[in-house]
Amino acid sequence: MSDKKKKRKEDLEDIEERLDDELEEEVEDEMEDLEEDIEEFEEKKQKKEFVCKDEFIKLKYQFSEFVNKYKEYEKEFENYKRRTREEITAAKEEGVAKAVKAVIPALDTFKKARLIVKDESSLNGINLIEKSLMAELEKLGVKKIKTKGQKFDPELHNAVLLVENTEVESGVIVEEYEAGYTLGEKVIKFSQVSVAK
Repeated sequence: MSDKKKKRKEDLEDIEERLDDELEEEVEDEMEDLEEDIEEFEEKKQKKEFVCKDEFIKLKYQFSEFVNKYKEYEKEFENYKRRTREEITAAKEEGVAKAVKAVIPALDTFKKARLIVKDESSLNGINLIEKSLMAELEKLGVKKIKTKGQKFDPELHNAVLLVENTEVESGVIVEEYEAGYTLGEKVIKFSQVSVAK
């Protein structure tokens, strides 16, 4: 083999060796860069997971607060509706009670009119008007308190007189002087009565 050829072969081997070294170095550098990128990615991923968990916890807390406030408002609204219904019912009852109290003196005059009027047809007319008026009042929830022959009840009756009466037991109502009326459970006028001793 000539010197020239030998030299060329050696040069080629040197070049090949250098290329191998450079390639190996490049691959190592690339591998290091890749490993750094992977580490950086893992760090970012971990941080992101923590951020996501923090955000999730924060959102969960905000949602819980929202639900609690919604329940609170719902409860307040239910109370408001209940109070409003009660106020409307009370106002209606108060209005009816005022109207009835204004009409009661007129109802009392029917009893007096029956004592004065002797004509049968006029008496029938008076009774018819009284009955008609009471029917309308009953539609509003007004009832006349029962008296004569009933046991005296201080929550319904007002005893204006105690009388001797052997025909009835003690504490029984003998006579009604003025009628009393209830509106639902409420007494709007006590009956004025005499009671047996």
